[in-house]
Amino acid sequence: MMKNCSKWNSRVETERKGRYPVLDPQTGIAQHPSHHASYEISRRYPPTNSSQYCTYASRRWKKRKTAPTADATEMKYILECNPAISDVINQAGTTYQDTAEFASVSAVASSSVENHFADKRKAYVSYI
Repeated sequence: MMKNCSKWNSRVETERKGRYPVLDPQTGIAQHPSHHASYEISRRYPPTNSSQYCTYASRRWKKRKTAPTADATEMKYILECNPAISDVINQAGTTYQDTAEFASVSAVASSSVENHFADKRKAYVSYI
C-alpha cells in the first residue's frame, strides 16, 4: 500500500512541477512547488511515538545560490566574443587614475551634455 501511495505522490508531484506558481489569495504570495516535499523510503526512521507510522530526519537549510545578473552574463559574453574589448578593460582596470582628474573630466562631460540639451530646448521652444 505504501508503494502505491509513493507512486501516486510522485505522479502528482511531477504534474505540479509543470504548473505555474500558485498565487495564495490570503497572503498574495506566489508559491512554487518544492522538491523538499517528497521523501525517499530509504530516509525513513522508526517512529518515536505510538501514533506515528514512521519519521524522517529534518533537512538542513541551505541558502540558495544566486544566479548572475543578466548584465553580468551579457558582459561576459561580449568579452568572450571580443578579446580586444577585454584587453582594453583589463588595461583600464590596472592603470591608476587620479580621482581629481577623473572628477574634472566627468564635470566637463556633464556640463557639455547639459549645454547640448539646453540648446535643443531653446530650439524646440523657438520652433513652437
